Amino acid sequence: MIRKNMLLDYNLTLFQDDEVFKLNLDSILLAEYVTLKKNTKVLDLCSGNAIVPLILLTKEKKLKIDCVEIQKNACELAMKNIKANNFESQISVINDNLNNIKKRNYYDIITCNPPYYKENNNKSLNLSRSISKYEIYTNIEEIVKYSKKYLSPKGKLFIVFKPERIAELIFLLKKYNFGVLNITNIITKSKKVNLVLVESQKSRKDNTKINVLDVQKLNSYKNIFNK
Repeated sequence: MIRKNMLLDYNLTLFQDDEVFKLNLDSILLAEYVTLKKNTKVLDLCSGNAIVPLILLTKEKKLKIDCVEIQKNACELAMKNIKANNFESQISVINDNLNNIKKRNYYDIITCNPPYYKENNNKSLNLSRSISKYEIYTNIEEIVKYSKKYLSPKGKLFIVFKPERIAELIFLLKKYNFGVLNITNIITKSKKVNLVLVESQKSRKDNTKINVLDVQKLNSYKNIFNK
């Protein structure tokens, strides 16, 4: 069932489908984590219903954003959300596996809320949710490798990931010549670090800052990262 929601903090209309992996804290935090300038070219991978691009455009209006999403039903929702919020001229949606896409343009920023888990141990999930959560059609190495290819020389990659795989992610960033700039550990209701946000830059040496954010202490997610 498709539901219409309002994200009041952002004045956004969001259509969501109960059968598709829906909006969660990960995507909001990722979008708020990104630092933007005018006329920035952005690529959002594993885009889902396009929530990250939508929030980015509430922060900076003069953006051009391409979304890549392999699931057709998620792409249909993304296009519905883009139209509902009048961003048709700024956001485009590509329904394909990222490895099939040959872009001619380079991007200033790539964002990604990727599948977190290697193996699907939850057989109760439907196919759409499984694709969103597990590395069925892509994996974290493919995402980092693709980002290196299509980022501009000083382009940045922003990823939200699970803390138990952070060592693997940092290894891959180093393998593909990214410097790690910021790592923010996210604490949620469990009082444990449940998410990690990573900002990295292509062809740069590490200059890593480690931060901790307890989301329970926030009144709003807007402008929470004052870097």
